[in-house]
Amino acid sequence: MNTSNNVSALSAFTVLLITVLCTVMTACRIEEPILPSEEEQHGEPVLTDIVGFYLLNEGNMGSNKSTLDYYDYTSATYRRNIYAEANPDVTIITNSAFIASFIRKSASANIILLGGDFQKDAQVMVGPILRTCAAQFYVNKLFIGVDGYSEQLGFTGNDHLRVQAVRDMAEHADGVYVITESSKFARHGVVPLSLPEGKPLHVITDAYLPDEKEKALNLAGISVTRTAE
Repeated sequence: MNTSNNVSALSAFTVLLITVLCTVMTACRIEEPILPSEEEQHGEPVLTDIVGFYLLNEGNMGSNKSTLDYYDYTSATYRRNIYAEANPDVTIITNSAFIASFIRKSASANIILLGGDFQKDAQVMVGPILRTCAAQFYVNKLFIGVDGYSEQLGFTGNDHLRVQAVRDMAEHADGVYVITESSKFARHGVVPLSLPEGKPLHVITDAYLPDEKEKALNLAGISVTRTAE
C-alpha cells in the first residue's frame, strides 16, 4: 500500500536525534505567553494535488525566534505562527545538545536533555549512560537522521556509537521517523541501524526520491512522505 503524501518542505537542516513525548510534563521554568495564530485571506481558493504549504521563518541567526506559517490552497487562507498554538505542551527528549540549544527559548516546548558521553563534533550524547537515561522514558515518536540506505541492510550510519544510541532510544518509542534527503538513498553508511523489529517505520524526505525507491520502501512496510517540489 502506497502511503506517500505530499507536504511542503520546511527547512534544510540535519536532525541528529530527537524524540517527542506527547504528554504534559511539569518542570520548574518561567512560562512565556503563547502567541495566537493570525489568519488572513490571499487570492481565490484553488483545487490542486497539493493542499497547501508550510513556511518556516527562521528569524535572525541565533535569536531563537522562528515561526511556522501555513497556506491552504483550498481556502486561500494564510495562517501565521501556527506551531505554538497547535503544540502548547510538547515535551522534547533528546540526546542532542545542539537541538536542545536550538529550541531552548520556545514557549511551547519543555526540553529534557539525556546524559552520556559527549561527542564534540556532533554535539550529541552516546554510550551506556545514554542507554540508562533513555530507558526512563517511553514516547510515541522517535525522529532520527541517517547516513544512507541499502535494500539489503536497511538504514545505516557512519558512527557505531551514534547508531547504538538510536537503537537504545528506539526501544522506548512506538514508532520511528527517518528525516533525510533523498540523496541518502543513493549511498549507504558502514553500520546498519538494525532497529527493533515490529516498530512502525516512516520516512520523511524531499520530492526527488525516485519512484522505484519509494516502491521498495513501501514493499518493506515503510511509509513515505515526500515534500512538494
